Amino acid sequence: VISCHLLVVWQGAIAFAQYIAVNHKALNINNSRVLELGSGLGLSGLLTSKLGAKEVVLTEFGEDGISIENDVDDKRLLPTALISNLRYAVAMNNCENVNVCHLDWYDYLPNSLSSRGENKKFNNFDLIIGSDLLNWTDDAFPLYSTLKYLDKTNPNVKFLLCLPKNNREGVPKLVEMIQEDKYFSQIDIEEHCLIHFDEEYITLFITLSNAV
Repeated sequence: VISCHLLVVWQGAIAFAQYIAVNHKALNINNSRVLELGSGLGLSGLLTSKLGAKEVVLTEFGEDGISIENDVDDKRLLPTALISNLRYAVAMNNCENVNVCHLDWYDYLPNSLSSRGENKKFNNFDLIIGSDLLNWTDDAFPLYSTLKYLDKTNPNVKFLLCLPKNNREGVPKLVEMIQEDKYFSQIDIEEHCLIHFDEEYITLFITLSNAV
């Protein structure tokens, strides 16, 4: 998998890609439909395409080179070029079964859903993945709201998240919400260690599902 120029693949994505590569058969990647949240450069999502996924959708915030107007609060990071960078990565890797879409977690807050309606392009996925998704506590609830929305619109979907244990303020908050809310009937949280350039990188692998 080739990443974009002038950008960095975060360690969480590297750890997650290693996990997927080793466990792709157990994860039933082959012939599945995969949605990646907060794709960044799309390493994990692109890898699932190479491992036989039927369809992959990479999602990020924003449009090509344009910041979306911030109507929630003035503390949010409003990046540019994430979508165009993802499309470049898809083209570089010749992944014809991979699409790129804008997805803003703040659109899935409870007070936002009634005004926006159902987004059917995020339906019918078998596996929803994401790595290194959270920095700040403010984003934990929007992400959790998005997970719950996607669970309701994707019957029998499984979520697999790889999140850094240290130096990410939002991760403990998200874990707390998952455990206390008990919306998901199946919750599994495991700690893994990646050695990267002689440094230990501790990650939490979180599996969520309401599948029967």
